[in-house]
Amino acid sequence: MDKINIKTALRAFNRIREEGVERGGEYHLNGIAAGSDFDGYTITLHDDYVTLSIFFHNKFKLDFVNKRHLDAFVERIENIGKQKANRGQSGLTRFFRTSRLGTIPQGDDHETQSIQQTV
Repeated sequence: MDKINIKTALRAFNRIREEGVERGGEYHLNGIAAGSDFDGYTITLHDDYVTLSIFFHNKFKLDFVNKRHLDAFVERIENIGKQKANRGQSGLTRFFRTSRLGTIPQGDDHETQSIQQTV
């Protein structure tokens, strides 16, 4: 993984919101969960080992256990983001109409790493 493509991550978020299964205020698709804070300025994509938080002005933060998990997560995000959505209404449109507080797992006993970057 060389870098996070925020545009692809946002497309993945949109597709997960469109096609994913809603559980606990988040949408889940292909092992990735998508959620947001109450005002929609921060969105999160996460699995069991990696959390990508995207903030206002495309700043982002990555929390991950190790590089292997990060690489697998980025590959799944890229695959989801590159596939065409199958439903009618835009997930981002629905997201802004029904924004809810998303939950991020608190992790386990693994040491985590964080990366913050401004795009």
